[in-house]
Amino acid sequence: MESRKYVAYNQTRDSLLSSSVTTVNAGLEPLKVLKVLIEGLPANSRTGLWLTNFKGVPVARTLSPFDLVYLDKDNRVVQGVELSKDGEFAPFKGQPASALVLPPKSLATSKTREGDQLDLRARGDCRGHFHVDGGLAVIRAGPGIGATPGMHGAEGERGVARQPEG
Repeated sequence: MESRKYVAYNQTRDSLLSSSVTTVNAGLEPLKVLKVLIEGLPANSRTGLWLTNFKGVPVARTLSPFDLVYLDKDNRVVQGVELSKDGEFAPFKGQPASALVLPPKSLATSKTREGDQLDLRARGDCRGHFHVDGGLAVIRAGPGIGATPGMHGAEGERGVARQPEG
């Protein structure tokens, strides 16, 4: 299965969470996911991963800091955790549908909190909403930006990422 790149945008806070996240199917690539959770992202990384078919994190230590955002099936934040190499992290007690692994301080910079609605759009489908230029996203005013109803929920809406089935 080919990995796709997405832009992660926090609709609730009207802020960019990440200009580039690459999908990784945790059910098909569990060792890749485990490696990322132990080693973290590459140093000075500006990109992240979207772990789909994700069931959670075992109790572990990480070798480098990163932010972990648990999402429900509608891409709503159920928990966000800033992980450091100095401490252990316990598994999330709920049943996340997916998770974002992001560079450190992504949660703080975007002010992302539990309950926030995220919009994950394929990088090529961001036209008219936000433009990704050199790793930075420039937000453009227009339909669907902010907390406009329908941007994240309309069936068949072009470019809006939905949680994969099964």
